[in-house]
Amino acid sequence: MTESQLTEIRKYLLSKKLPIDILIEVNDHFVSQINDLQREENLGFEEAFLKVKTRWNFEFIMVRKNFFSSKKIPKIIYEINKTQNFNNFKKSFYIVLSFIALEFITAKLFPENIYLLILSLLFIVIAIYPLRMISLYIKQQRLLFENRRKNPIINNFIHPLLSFVIGFSLDQMMHYPKNTKHLIYDFINFGADEKVSTAMFVSNLFFGIIILTFYVYAFLSLEKNVKKLEKYNQFVL
Repeated sequence: MTESQLTEIRKYLLSKKLPIDILIEVNDHFVSQINDLQREENLGFEEAFLKVKTRWNFEFIMVRKNFFSSKKIPKIIYEINKTQNFNNFKKSFYIVLSFIALEFITAKLFPENIYLLILSLLFIVIAIYPLRMISLYIKQQRLLFENRRKNPIINNFIHPLLSFVIGFSLDQMMHYPKNTKHLIYDFINFGADEKVSTAMFVSNLFFGIIILTFYVYAFLSLEKNVKKLEKYNQFVL
């Protein structure tokens, strides 16, 4: 295949608004499939190129990025992002369950003062979370600007900052007991009583898992976007 033919393929894929990392992968598929058709069906480049473009038409249909956005992206990117978002939510949920399990184990195995000390250390880590979110978001926006010529498409089914706001809003709407640090400890060690009823414990645990999952998803989403954009710097148009 000549250099001019390779350039023609690349220009065609650029016209489909593919981000540069996906473009390079799809470009390899195009070249391979065109070569196969030329060899197997004895076709010229233009005929083989047209056949391959027809095969890929469905993948390049423009669809809405997500329910919250009017921006349209190629179908192939939408499907990749959908899978990644599902994996992000699943990973976030598992991280939160691990965190809750750690609280249960700590409450059961250690005396109250040790439990509260460990919990306080965890809360310190959580307290710096908003600052880390802001830092990642600023970095994401800077990298988007630096890579603007490479058609970057960041994967936000729910915008990370919106996800954070949802989690924070739910957190403020919850009616926790006066001392939330004792919620799990009291229930695990003393059972249901007038301070922590079963209904109160279950409802707060349920909403706590939802809130924390939104928080963790927001962080993972931003972190993944930043790593992806940093890799863009190695691609030269």
